[in-house]
Amino acid sequence: MKKICLLALGTLLLTSCDITIRPLTSSESSSASSEGSSVVVSTSSANESSSDSITVSTSSTKPSTSSSSKPSTSSSSSKPSVSSSASSSSVSSKPSSSQSSSASLEIVINEDAGNYYNSINFDQSPTSLKTSLYRLIKNHDSLSYNELWDAFETTDRRSDGTVWDMYSNEKYKFGNDQCGNYSKEGDCYNREHSVPKSWFDDKAPMYTDLFHLVPTDGYVNGRRSNYPFGEVASAKYTSKNGSKLGTSALSSYSGTVFEPIDEYKGDFARIYMYFVTCYQDKNITATSEAKSTFVKSGQYYTLTDYAKELFLSWNELDPVSEKEIERNQNVYRLQGNRNPFVDIPALAEIIFND
Repeated sequence: MKKICLLALGTLLLTSCDITIRPLTSSESSSASSEGSSVVVSTSSANESSSDSITVSTSSTKPSTSSSSKPSTSSSSSKPSVSSSASSSSVSSKPSSSQSSSASLEIVINEDAGNYYNSINFDQSPTSLKTSLYRLIKNHDSLSYNELWDAFETTDRRSDGTVWDMYSNEKYKFGNDQCGNYSKEGDCYNREHSVPKSWFDDKAPMYTDLFHLVPTDGYVNGRRSNYPFGEVASAKYTSKNGSKLGTSALSSYSGTVFEPIDEYKGDFARIYMYFVTCYQDKNITATSEAKSTFVKSGQYYTLTDYAKELFLSWNELDPVSEKEIERNQNVYRLQGNRNPFVDIPALAEIIFND
């Protein structure tokens, strides 16, 4: 028996615990939102009569979302409760005062990842776990900037063969509609650094990392500029698909922000979680806008309190979709690394909900 301190949802639950590993019971297997091999890590403490648990399992069931679209979500004006699809990990909400004696956390690893995460010990502090993931994903192949055009045809293709643009509803054709010059929405698509390149001084390998490079309408991309993501109180510009630029609605940041539509908010949240994990050792706060989102904490960078609040809310509002799972796999084939926050959605709460 191994003594550990179990952390779940970023909160220390037990100060002295015993850990045992056993197979799922038949009742647990039938209720688990996954397929494949599973174990339950159960803990007990001498000074606690109740128990806490982490369920770790692999999932082969894909979300019900079709590959051509993502489901619409509710308004972002309020933070929804945690929910999950058949293949995404389910995370219990923090226990109320009447339930504070126990908590549970399920970590479901998408089966597409294979044995990619075998070296990761999930029973670590959030900071240590983030650093373990950083060491796993930091070494990857880098594409040239020109190679991104061809890469998008694999990573961001709709079922009808057009460009999957998260900023606009335009139906761009690969190759033919590349920017070029533009004067309005609908002219062409370009290569959007969802984490603005000025934030990291245009440095490699961030400059061409496909996980945060996405094809978007050139004009909308230009209006977004280098502003951070956020929720808009008063819009001064709205794209045809509803993406907005305007003043921040959150009191923790008072500047101008860009807000994508609800169905892609989770995508961008998990992109930023990947970015601040993969590049936690790089200077990613070269501008004042960057400092709204990233901050150095000890040796490495992490999300600011503003960004944690924003992206955890978006992560819940818009769970991992089939689109993201397929994109993650396609980027992996090109770069050789993966986005852990797509493969294991529960990591968002574990690492950043402190």
